[in-house]
Amino acid sequence: MKNLKDIIKKIKEIHKISNKSYASIIKDILYCKRKYKSSIRDYYSFQFYKRTKFERNTYITEGINKEYIRKYNNYKYKMNLKNRIEFNKLFSKALNREWLELRKTDFNTFKKFCYKHRTIIVRQSNKQKIIDTSNQDLRKIYDKLMEYSSVVIENQLKICKTLERLQPNSMNVIKIVTFLGKTSMAVLEIGNKNKQINFFKDSLIAEININTGKIDYPAIDFKLNTYIKHPLTHKQIKGIKIPKWEAAKTLCETASLEIPFLGYIEWSICILEDKCSLIGVNAIPSYYLYQLSTHSDKKVGRLPILKEIERKIEE
Repeated sequence: MKNLKDIIKKIKEIHKISNKSYASIIKDILYCKRKYKSSIRDYYSFQFYKRTKFERNTYITEGINKEYIRKYNNYKYKMNLKNRIEFNKLFSKALNREWLELRKTDFNTFKKFCYKHRTIIVRQSNKQKIIDTSNQDLRKIYDKLMEYSSVVIENQLKICKTLERLQPNSMNVIKIVTFLGKTSMAVLEIGNKNKQINFFKDSLIAEININTGKIDYPAIDFKLNTYIKHPLTHKQIKGIKIPKWEAAKTLCETASLEIPFLGYIEWSICILEDKCSLIGVNAIPSYYLYQLSTHSDKKVGRLPILKEIERKIEE
């Protein structure tokens, strides 16, 4: 949040909520930046303006997150994860989906793939698009895609009914952070009005209890509005249990062994009816998603979890 207008807007919002003076808010923001390495987004989203010193000290802030990334993640190694071909080969056991490297695929194989999976996902560099190949000229599609240097074709996944019913028009995904090979934090990200999931637009986040796989608290959006039920489908969010939760944790923890140079990782997975499927990896975990204020009755962050895992590893 580097735009001055955005910063001023956030300070005004904090003033309205807390009834504190602008001077005291600015002073406290600067203090927290030095003491807790927090950004103004952290200060606002984690409600530092009403947190005690003890509570503030439990949050993974922007600065602390960067410290963990520098300490445990090899920057050069993580760059390979952006290459979808390398990604799919590296995590072949965790994908649980079919895919083709188009440059090494003849037309007949492509055609059979499209007959089997009428809807396909085309990935090229950092872009992707979904194509319904039904009643289309497959030769024309194939020739067009072959014009690009690196293309991966994947079958479209169908998430389990438990998660699909929350918002049938979006791919509701599980995000799990593993730290030193152990599951440390997890959330369910649910689409809202936009089909594409993006928390900074309008999707919802609901924390998952990593021990039980249950959602114990209301979902929350970027504006910190809370939802026990989905605002569009009115389906219950709080209280649901994530299907195949233990399998999901095992998938991420096992996959982390494939990249030992990355100790602090965020995984995106889909829960299907009969299995789990890895769809993405982020070597810069989105720390804020897991610590939003409504996620905890005690109003504390998740830093103690990371410290406890560190302590056990060092013993």
